[in-house]
Amino acid sequence: MYQHELWMILAHDCIYSAGAIAFVAIFLIVQLRSFLMVAGAVLAILLSFTTSFYVYYVLLGIETMSILNFLCLFFVTGIAADDALVLVSTFRISGALADTRITSSPERRMAWTWKKASSSMLVTTATTCGSFFSLNVSTLPVVRRFGIFMGLSVGINYLFVITFLTGLLLLKAQVGNRFSWLSEALCGKDGVLDCMSFCCGGPSDDRVMARSSTPDLSGIDSSKLSCSTRLLGRTLPSFVWRVRHVLVLLVPLLAGVAVWRVMEDIRPQSTQPQIFTNNTNV
Repeated sequence: MYQHELWMILAHDCIYSAGAIAFVAIFLIVQLRSFLMVAGAVLAILLSFTTSFYVYYVLLGIETMSILNFLCLFFVTGIAADDALVLVSTFRISGALADTRITSSPERRMAWTWKKASSSMLVTTATTCGSFFSLNVSTLPVVRRFGIFMGLSVGINYLFVITFLTGLLLLKAQVGNRFSWLSEALCGKDGVLDCMSFCCGGPSDDRVMARSSTPDLSGIDSSKLSCSTRLLGRTLPSFVWRVRHVLVLLVPLLAGVAVWRVMEDIRPQSTQPQIFTNNTNV
């Protein structure tokens, strides 16, 4: 009965993790405009989990797989989606650079992208892995095992992103350039979102959403950037700069109110900690 209840809880959590992956996949379809890249990102999530389990169980010899470890499906889903967005966004920016030595071919663009994106993702991956591995100082074995498994999952996901997903993105760009004539024949040369670009990518990925040809002072042609990139790179920073004095005063005030509410409302639990819900027979 105990094993049955545990498997029921595990199945319940896996269903919700599948829903989380589906939501992230829909969000990535909207942002990346490529079913191929979304499929690659989802596959990287699944491979990171299975590979981490192999390292955890076979190489490290940890034979206990607690339910808490399955939370990595939720964590890695968000982290993998973030890495995929960073990689693809950097690749699109490479196509908007004024330096023709970089934009001359997909291979040169990918070399520039890999150098920029992999170093940025390495910093965030290292800090995240370090945070999870630091759980090994806990006196609770289940927490220590969770930290090991999560640290492995995040690190292995990074390796899949900079190898498998990067190669898939380069292949997508090469195929898109080679068969761009088919995209133009189906949807027109000036189509805002052509069918082939949406399915497997193409040159139009870097010129969607804008048509201005005036490059800015940083050497980037803003016409080849998406709306979200222009918003976060130009509009939002200027707004923050105008209201910087208000933010300097407002943020500490809000932080002080939050700390005061925490001190007033949070009390130590006097009863036995409850892990499962009341309707669970565990």
